[in-house]
Amino acid sequence: MISIAMATYNGEKFIREQLDSILAQTITDWELIVCDDVSTDSTIAIIEEYAKKDSRIQIHKNKVNLGFKRNFEKAIELCQGDYIALCDQDDIWYSNHLEVLYNQIGNHSLSIGNSDIVDENNLFCGHRMSETDYLTFLPTNCEKLIYRELLNSNPFQGAAMLLKKTFADTCIPIPDNVLFHDTWISACACAQEGIIYSYEPIIRYRQHQNNVTHHSGRQKKINKWKTYFSYIVKLINTVTNKHLSSTDRFEIAENLRVRYGGFNDDFVQISMFLENAKKQKLNINDVLFLWKNMEYITTSHSKRGFLRFWFLWSHMYPINNE
Repeated sequence: MISIAMATYNGEKFIREQLDSILAQTITDWELIVCDDVSTDSTIAIIEEYAKKDSRIQIHKNKVNLGFKRNFEKAIELCQGDYIALCDQDDIWYSNHLEVLYNQIGNHSLSIGNSDIVDENNLFCGHRMSETDYLTFLPTNCEKLIYRELLNSNPFQGAAMLLKKTFADTCIPIPDNVLFHDTWISACACAQEGIIYSYEPIIRYRQHQNNVTHHSGRQKKINKWKTYFSYIVKLINTVTNKHLSSTDRFEIAENLRVRYGGFNDDFVQISMFLENAKKQKLNINDVLFLWKNMEYITTSHSKRGFLRFWFLWSHMYPINNE
């Protein structure tokens, strides 16, 4: 059985479409675990309406607001299936969503699919998640994905993930200083049996003003020229010390080390780099390290992003020192 972990909060506007898309899945052996984070609108009433008609839907109401990360964590803990699919309240799954993820997971810890980006009215924006997150290629050796996770950004969307239950149990609890649950889960998968990814879109990822990640880099990258200008301004401000970046990657790396140990040689090299970056003492060897591994950091065969990442990591502060 596949468990579907859905975190909800004031989702009345779009949740019917998401629930209908789950009911239309080609795989029917599932349970839907809904954790509601003290919604004040009609979200609970809508879910209860569906639950009365389908016993596979279970509702859990939080007594206090946990926030989206802890709410997902609770939903994952409540799941009973051998596999766990993460689910947002405002997207629309294609009917083969679970089928694609389940059929490809094999011996991997984590199976992920692509997403079509749509607007508030479910109109296609002309971009897929793999394009806006610059996921041009995946390394043949999946262990190399740890470069992207720890030195750039997470390109994998939580709502398009399927986890093995045995793997999910190792991800919990999510460290306090890690900002997003999907970033932590995909990083953990790099330390376990790896990730398998399909470029086939399995979800319509809705962008609207109430998205938790609405103002993230994914949205900004849609306008290419605006993005380039933004990067230039950031680089200038970084060089002149007017912009000091922060990151949770130091926290992710440390927690991976504690939980899984030095799981491969790549992680050891990255950890050494991060230690220097944390102290803001990058040296020539660190520059060469970035250059040598840039294609894994950007998941692109182009090295055009080298200077941007050099300046970025020259001015990083750990998140707990902000």
